[in-house]
Amino acid sequence: MANATLKFDGRGIRLGEDLTTIGRASDNTVSFAGDSNVSRYHLEIENRGGGFYLIELGSSNGTTIGGEKISGEKLLNDGDVITLGNSAVIEFVLDKEPEQKAETPIANADETPTEIAADGGATAISETSPQNNKFPTGLAVTGASVGLAFVFVVGAVLFSYDTAASGCQAKAKIKGVEAHDTLRKTQEIEVELEDEGKCVSRAIFLLDDKVLATAEEKPFTAKLDPNNFPSLATGENVGLKVILEDADGKRIQQTEEVLLVLETRAVETPKPIETQTPEPIGTTPTPKPSPVTKGKVSPAEAQTMIENIIKSMGGKGHKINKEFVEKVLAKTGEFTNAGGFSSRAASFQDTIKTAYTKDTVVGSPLGFLTAMSRSQFNPAQGAESGIWKMSNEFAEKNSLTTVCGTQTLSDTECAAKASANYTKNLLSTVFADDPVYTVAAYGMSPGEAFDWNRTISGDRADFWNAIKAQPQRDELVKFFAAGIVAENPQKFGLKDDKPISLLY
Repeated sequence: MANATLKFDGRGIRLGEDLTTIGRASDNTVSFAGDSNVSRYHLEIENRGGGFYLIELGSSNGTTIGGEKISGEKLLNDGDVITLGNSAVIEFVLDKEPEQKAETPIANADETPTEIAADGGATAISETSPQNNKFPTGLAVTGASVGLAFVFVVGAVLFSYDTAASGCQAKAKIKGVEAHDTLRKTQEIEVELEDEGKCVSRAIFLLDDKVLATAEEKPFTAKLDPNNFPSLATGENVGLKVILEDADGKRIQQTEEVLLVLETRAVETPKPIETQTPEPIGTTPTPKPSPVTKGKVSPAEAQTMIENIIKSMGGKGHKINKEFVEKVLAKTGEFTNAGGFSSRAASFQDTIKTAYTKDTVVGSPLGFLTAMSRSQFNPAQGAESGIWKMSNEFAEKNSLTTVCGTQTLSDTECAAKASANYTKNLLSTVFADDPVYTVAAYGMSPGEAFDWNRTISGDRADFWNAIKAQPQRDELVKFFAAGIVAENPQKFGLKDDKPISLLY
């Protein structure tokens, strides 16, 4: 019988005989808890005699496999790429490994789990050793208070999930940190248990699927010092999880994972530079001074924000260049004076979702973020119109108003239809559903974009180096600067605004 693995966010789980549920709710087998594009119970994967079937549960934002929208159920094939709500991406891989439980982490076949000895060396843990069912011994105990013992490791220990499951149904919630927080100093983490978790006797904290600490009395707490993990201070997300144990030492698996960024490097606040405000499509740019950046966002935080935006648009496999991140941060000053953008955007919510998601299946993120980058949701009038600042000349030349009937670009509905159809032409026809290159080409006619696309060479995943033309680089920087401010307003000092994705 064939076995299979789901790969996502740099992790993976084996599929067993039981039904695998996927969604935003924490009680799913795979939970995308922080992704508002994913429905609470989005889809299921069922093993039917060795064939794995995806069952779409009528999610709000839909499911695609390789870009094809799925309804009902579909047999999965090796290498299928599943996208939930134009946001969360999962790869389905058939393999010949022995069957394991759904939440067993994927290990390198050439690696043996190791235990860090008291003298700092590493010793192999035998597969038949009882230590597979208990927390590894020989680790230094670094702190205890009120009868509560912690075990901390500088460079965490690999953790094995291959243990008997407990009948206890306790659920744990991680407190003290939130998704995508950047930690620069020691942070205390606490586990909150539903119904007081009477059957729970111990909590094991995992960082990057390795043991960080263990606590044996309630409330279960641990301390995470990012300076102990310099190898993880890469600017990329690191997963924090907790596994519970009952009195018999049996594991109570949990689905919640909090993605964090560890920052141990000193980072200077970006200096303000002179930039240009967004200009209408088809007009000549006019240089204007830029406001000063208000935020204190580090490059590591900005990189994570950029990665999340690309993922929300359905992008995958893109490499984030350091120079690009720095330029995006420097450009954010142009958008930190856009206070009140979320309430302005809310007035266009239904129109954008209809045009960008229902009518064209481009996806709401591109519609909202393009509008943010061009107008901050302040409609333009005159030669250019709407929140996308599209010139009438450009729209007529490219036959974009044919979908408007008797309406003109000054009508919000017409402006949304025209911009959505224009974006769809770039995204689907020219750039093979790559949202990053679609953003870079914004302002070109489809014909111009097609010709430009043919000139791009090298590693397209490394888009900053692949794109040589300055106007297209400028479009990318402007878009992502607007995007990270719109999605993280609190980080940039806009305390009265909410993340733009709440409108998707």
